[in-house]
Amino acid sequence: MADCGMRERARVVVLGAGPSGSAAAAELARRGWPTLLVGRSCDHRPNIGECLPPGIRPTLEKAGVWEAFLRAGHTPSVGVRSSWGSHELADRDFILSPYGAGWHIDRTRFDAMMRDSALRSGAEWLECLALRNVEPAAEGWRINLSTDSGDRRIDTPFVIDATGRANVFARRVGAKRIAMDRLVGAAGYFSFDETSSLMEPVLLLEAAENGWWYTAPLPEGKLIAVFLTDADFIQREKLTQPDRWMAQLASTDEQSRRIQKHGLSLEGEIRIVPAESSFLDRVAGDGWLAAGDAAASFDPLSAQGITSAINSGLDAAHAAAAWLSGDQKALIAYADRVRRSYAEYLTHRSVYYQIERRWLNGDFWKTRHALPSVFSARGTSACA
Repeated sequence: MADCGMRERARVVVLGAGPSGSAAAAELARRGWPTLLVGRSCDHRPNIGECLPPGIRPTLEKAGVWEAFLRAGHTPSVGVRSSWGSHELADRDFILSPYGAGWHIDRTRFDAMMRDSALRSGAEWLECLALRNVEPAAEGWRINLSTDSGDRRIDTPFVIDATGRANVFARRVGAKRIAMDRLVGAAGYFSFDETSSLMEPVLLLEAAENGWWYTAPLPEGKLIAVFLTDADFIQREKLTQPDRWMAQLASTDEQSRRIQKHGLSLEGEIRIVPAESSFLDRVAGDGWLAAGDAAASFDPLSAQGITSAINSGLDAAHAAAAWLSGDQKALIAYADRVRRSYAEYLTHRSVYYQIERRWLNGDFWKTRHALPSVFSARGTSACA
């Protein structure tokens, strides 16, 4: 394994073992394509995406993990409570959903479930520290990876880049990422003490002058609080410092009331996570495509990140299998679906942000009330 000259062949290489990459690898393996899933088994980096709507159920069923999900011990959610566009609270109760409750999940546990599904479906696993380089090869691509056991060289006719906003493969073959905004999340975790009263299992969302907040109870006595704002505001206000972050939280009405009511205490550091809406100018090319956040990422306000990631992974697997089977138009069709879907998302995003009009002169809200101009469903080619 330490031999830097070692060559291996895999029919399809999937880079990235998050929900999208794992879903793609599982689907390809189920379809009989030899598949290598490359990623990290224990990724402790913070990741926004702990709240799933009831409509996640058909997606998890399609991915073949619904029963495993139910066994994993995630917390059912009864709805969303929001202060958006008004100081009055509005409730969206999941009781009316045909799929039942939503969910507050442990992301580490969820991602491990998705990866395990891929391996049970027949995909091989390679834990990777870094992608060293990529170069065209006679039959597709040659990928050089660093692992704990040394360097690995893999030849493959097809690569799925599911490495999120980092785009570790797509950027190396010339694709460029285009950001619509500079949204980031400043996340803190609270623990329940012994005197904490039972917390209602709802996601609480609240608009503020310089962004917006959400809090959600998580499994095992935790609550996450995330402030979504622009990166320059985080830097200017030094919100990586817990006391500065807590001061912002204290300026809210509903979030601060929730924290005080339940006697919660902040634990650990404030973690900054990317949350911008962004997309690749090309999501597919000869012998490769990008899936999930690697193709297009969503504002957490949309509440569709994980759902979209899994569906994108499944769609990517179908497109890759079709292309490998001789359908030369499969990647063009895939890229068109990605672009049309993202154009629709941006329209909905704009409508929802424009509901909030209490701080029209603030930089954060002024930016989000402007209609997007750098993206359209018929814009520059998403495949080359």
